[in-house]
Amino acid sequence: MHKNTSLSIRALARLFAFCFMLTAALGCYAAETAPQLPEPAPTVTVYAKMGDGTELPTDLYYPPNGEIGKTYPCLLVRVPAGRKAPPWTALSRLAHYDYVVAIQDTRNVLDKSGKTLPCVADGRDGYDAVEWLANSSFTNGKVGTIGFSAAGISQLMMAPTAPPSLYCQYIGQAAGSLYHHAIYQGGQFNKNLVESWLGLHAPDKDVLAAVKSQVHYNDFWKQVNTMEVAHQVDVPAVHYGGWYDPFLQGTIDSFVARQHHGKEGAKEEQKLLIGPWNHFWPLDLTLGEFNVPAAAKQLPEEFSPVRWFDHHLKERDNGADGIHAVTYFVMGPLDGTASSGNVWRHADQWPIPAKMTTYYLTASRTLTTTPEKESGSLSFESDPANPVPTIGGRNLFLPSGPRDQRSIEGREDVLVFTTEPFAEDMEITGQIVAHLYFTSPLPGRPLLV
Repeated sequence: MHKNTSLSIRALARLFAFCFMLTAALGCYAAETAPQLPEPAPTVTVYAKMGDGTELPTDLYYPPNGEIGKTYPCLLVRVPAGRKAPPWTALSRLAHYDYVVAIQDTRNVLDKSGKTLPCVADGRDGYDAVEWLANSSFTNGKVGTIGFSAAGISQLMMAPTAPPSLYCQYIGQAAGSLYHHAIYQGGQFNKNLVESWLGLHAPDKDVLAAVKSQVHYNDFWKQVNTMEVAHQVDVPAVHYGGWYDPFLQGTIDSFVARQHHGKEGAKEEQKLLIGPWNHFWPLDLTLGEFNVPAAAKQLPEEFSPVRWFDHHLKERDNGADGIHAVTYFVMGPLDGTASSGNVWRHADQWPIPAKMTTYYLTASRTLTTTPEKESGSLSFESDPANPVPTIGGRNLFLPSGPRDQRSIEGREDVLVFTTEPFAEDMEITGQIVAHLYFTSPLPGRPLLV
């Protein structure tokens, strides 16, 4: 098992298991979409025709003070939650920066029966949407895409189809593979997330039944795995996520796949940003039982979406292409304790250069850097009628973030292994890998770490 994480630890007393709803756009794009800029009404609603003849409703927002007769580059937002959903309509404020903002219903929104699984058709439909807008009289032919959560997944699905008129993307908190990063994370059905999300966007019971029947990765899931076709992507992109976002691994994997395997235009042209955020940042500036550190309440200035789009769609030499490949927030104590953490750092690759340190579990429930001379074992009994609850972590609909784990650590069906206190701060950033050996009288019994 492995997880990505980052923290700076002072006098660490305990190592523990690190164990789409909606994300607000306002704070995320604070530098550009400040509250004093009004959210405009759609200038016009058009119906973009897809290859099979389906017409997708699309609200166009023109620059409020645009020049008559002038055409502008387009920012496309494709929304599985519907083009009128408030978090995404806030992106219409980007029209103030001389862009035509197009906010579009994806195909599942048209299906009022709730039988259409979102995102599946977003590859080809995304291609058709970009080219329809680029070849219309509404734009100057240059298109960028932006969106987060499911609207980020929609972008990831689109990119491998390589629309000729797509110039760049800005992708937030998105699963690169619906199977691996959302529905069957770690090979286990993500019950709360999946049932809750489908209940909102594809409520027909047959959709859930179909998803639950596809337990193992197969051709059905392959069609919604963008990593396998990353070599077809030919545009630069920003990928941002949070340490407590359930789709963080998808954000990282998408960045890595396109950064190393993309075509010219994509390879070595991706940017990764990881902050101390949950999936609802910046609408929610809490982080579990704490607050988001002051240094990370807003995007780092160099990740301004307007700056990114101005460079790629307006050819402005503003340095947007020169930011580090990887920018990550090193988490420290969130209670005000002094430390060397809670700062932004940069790297040229992911994983960042680091020294791997091995810790061994002991029979006395400690963690040591040297193995014991004699092997041992520990056991516990698990009662399905009294399952270990989820308290915090990377969740979507359940409470997320860092939370007090003492009620869990004190249970008899939980084993906790602890290091001695560290003498000084230590940064831990990257994958934490656990090699565990266990037996169970019940075949197939899941083990949670």
